[in-house]
Amino acid sequence: VQSSEINSEPRFTVLETIREYALEKLNANGEADAARGRHLAYYTSLVETAEDRVYTGQETGESWLNRIAAEHDNVRAALAWAFDGHDADCGARLAGATTMFWYIHGHLNEGRRWLERALSLKEERSLMPILGLNYLRLRRYDDAIAVLTRATELDPGSSISYNTLGVVYEEMGRYQNA
Repeated sequence: VQSSEINSEPRFTVLETIREYALEKLNANGEADAARGRHLAYYTSLVETAEDRVYTGQETGESWLNRIAAEHDNVRAALAWAFDGHDADCGARLAGATTMFWYIHGHLNEGRRWLERALSLKEERSLMPILGLNYLRLRRYDDAIAVLTRATELDPGSSISYNTLGVVYEEMGRYQNA
């Protein structure tokens, strides 16, 4: 076991061989899915807390984003397990909450892939404006228009979808549509 500190909090890592052995034992005892479920719940809570703290300014966003950066592989593992048929709803929450981290840390394409995967499993209205904004940032305007138009059809009161759609049209120079 190796230890380090992130934002004055201890962080422990284990060698890959030890992790594999532990996973083998969990599988043999039929406890792997329960452990992965707890892992998903923990990282969903962590990232949602970080997202809330970043947006509300309760603490420095940088410290929380650094913590998520240190845990990025765990977030990826939680998303993969969730979307492999175990808990798409929780995975969608985690993907949505991780968006700001992906944007700030330059992982837009990774974020796009996770959001698309979430939406391929369930048409989650709350993720559509987030994916639309991601497409906008990647300058994938046609994709942004498609997902944001669908979001406004599903939720005609979604001001964020209409606003983001207007920004897409403005960036494309299609002011009459904005």
